[in-house]
Amino acid sequence: MRKNGSKKKGSDSRWVPVGEVQVLLGLLGFCGQILVSGMWKLPWSVRALRLAITKGYAPMNGFWEAELGWWRSLLTDWNRKALLVAPQWLVPMKANELSPFTDASRSKKRLKGGAGAVFGNIAMAFQFEEEELEWLDIADLEGLVSVLWIVMICEHCPDKIQGMRFEAWCDNMTWVTSVNEHKSSVPTMACLLDVVHEYQARCSFDLRMIFVKSEDNVAADAASREEWGRFFSFMQSVGYDDCDIDWLDVNSQVELRSSIVSELKSMRRLASDMSREQSTVGEAR
Repeated sequence: MRKNGSKKKGSDSRWVPVGEVQVLLGLLGFCGQILVSGMWKLPWSVRALRLAITKGYAPMNGFWEAELGWWRSLLTDWNRKALLVAPQWLVPMKANELSPFTDASRSKKRLKGGAGAVFGNIAMAFQFEEEELEWLDIADLEGLVSVLWIVMICEHCPDKIQGMRFEAWCDNMTWVTSVNEHKSSVPTMACLLDVVHEYQARCSFDLRMIFVKSEDNVAADAASREEWGRFFSFMQSVGYDDCDIDWLDVNSQVELRSSIVSELKSMRRLASDMSREQSTVGEAR
């Protein structure tokens, strides 16, 4: 990539020729497989290549620039440390076992939806804001809940998560696949994975997702739908009375939540504009 970017004749936008994008993505793809599992940090490079193949160049944007900055920092400042966690996975057989379970539900027609999460006797529930329901798809919402819950667990009870390998349940295959493959070409998924990997590094734990039907993830699903009778009935059936539930305050993460949602919304807008531009060029040809 040219250090200061280039300018397309008659335009003020920086741009990168298709050949350079191809070389760049090839090098970063190799590093992401050999040096570190960093394939989740390539969605904007992938999108740039798609556009460059069609137009002959790709305009630089802030998200792509930040992505390349992350790689530059990794390749120059990497401290060569790796996570050290126990080899065995904590595999849940039922929705009450110790694992960071989460769920998101929504009705697009009514523009209403909520989130639920449990980790043993620790729980969280909240309703999505109208902006979140309008701009984010269900995979984004599932990932957002998962990220917020991981952050809250790391801050509230880090001793319960450090040095562990968890399997958690989710009813959204897009988020499940992204977490398990440590990568996604969807920018919003990659953005959420970025936070997950940061906290995995901070608290030294590993996370793998298992796809299950929403109704099998009983407590998290019930909390996301505000079905409190079903929630407390299930929790009592696995040994937790109402007074045993430790509800974490999601408002403690309002700044992080707002920051993530703002970035996801911007990514959705920009990705839509790029796709529309690519389609327009293709039709013109």
